[in-house]
Amino acid sequence: MFGHFLLEQGLELELEAEMGEVMDFIDKDMPNFVCGEYGYNVSSGRCVLNSEWKLMVKPRELETSTIGERPVGYLMVEKLNEYVTKFTIPPRVQWGQEGEGPTEQEAKLFSSFIFQTLNAFQNRGYIQLPGVLPVE
Repeated sequence: MFGHFLLEQGLELELEAEMGEVMDFIDKDMPNFVCGEYGYNVSSGRCVLNSEWKLMVKPRELETSTIGERPVGYLMVEKLNEYVTKFTIPPRVQWGQEGEGPTEQEAKLFSSFIFQTLNAFQNRGYIQLPGVLPVE
């Protein structure tokens, strides 16, 4: 599954967008992503104001709005210049979590999240993809 590959290898993109635009997308659009009966909660892990953000992605049950304790993934956003922002999903080994790897459900949720993010970046003109990625 391509999603497992992305979890293991990570992903790094240079987006044709200002940092503020990307952060606005993260704040306003990502909370609307859905996979089955789950949505996503994206929260700040740490930041260097206006230049670098590390964000945590946790599953959120749609029915109860309960947020899972264990993150399904991490994102990093870094300002390269006024018009280009680096978007990184670090490889799972860099997440710093001890113990087991992701469950099948966690891998599916994060894969869907990644694909929805890439599709949205393409829709906004930040990147070019050969087509639309499947989200479930």
